[in-house]
Amino acid sequence: MLQKVLLTIDAPSHQASFVATGTDQTVDIALSGSTLSTGHGSTPLFHKWYSSLAAEIGAGEAASANLRVGSHVITFSAADQDDSGVPGNELEALYASMSYMGYAGGAPVSDPDPDNPGPLVIHLFIANMLSPETGAATLSRSAPDLRAEVPLQWAEYPDFLVSDPIYHANNKLQYRWVLSNLTDGSQPDVVVEQEQLTFNPSDGANEFSWLGYNLALPALVVGDAYRVTLRVQDAGNPAMGHQVARDLIIDP
Repeated sequence: MLQKVLLTIDAPSHQASFVATGTDQTVDIALSGSTLSTGHGSTPLFHKWYSSLAAEIGAGEAASANLRVGSHVITFSAADQDDSGVPGNELEALYASMSYMGYAGGAPVSDPDPDNPGPLVIHLFIANMLSPETGAATLSRSAPDLRAEVPLQWAEYPDFLVSDPIYHANNKLQYRWVLSNLTDGSQPDVVVEQEQLTFNPSDGANEFSWLGYNLALPALVVGDAYRVTLRVQDAGNPAMGHQVARDLIIDP
């Protein structure tokens, strides 16, 4: 009979926010959990950490995970069998042979498990400007091609035409582009809000999924220098967030 292992997550805390530094594209997250129950037999327990956006992210009660942008649902698990490297066709038998198993964290639910001390969702604010690329000198007014990395789970598989309700039930990230004229300070900023952006999945030519904008921005002044800023911020608290910027000349 399968017996429960009782676990708790010590760090990070539920709804914690993490902001990237400079132009970093990832943030290191310290993971720490504890086993509360005892009497699990002579076999050691195997502890693992999982993210809803990045699969397995760590092993052991204490681990460090290098995570990318997004709202991550984190789960901490323990079992008396290790599934690392086990072929898919052998996993069912392995799981059937387990005597001890348990988890902590996961997504908020309306009917929580009384043995789970609570959900764990964390938010990583990382502005990764995929386009314009580093070193670019110009930006087209007619087709500006603005791209920012987002998690693949942002939109619903397989068509990716609508937002994924499972991901957005926990998402706090909001994307915003601001283009400021450096040549003529009297010109108003040109702002592209998240609602104007289109999701694109990763493919063979692009490592990351992105939110993009490629429609004309007629308010830009051709020949002027602009600071193009991508900001990824908390939708409920815009002061919390991360941004990167590039200075470019506007082409037709």
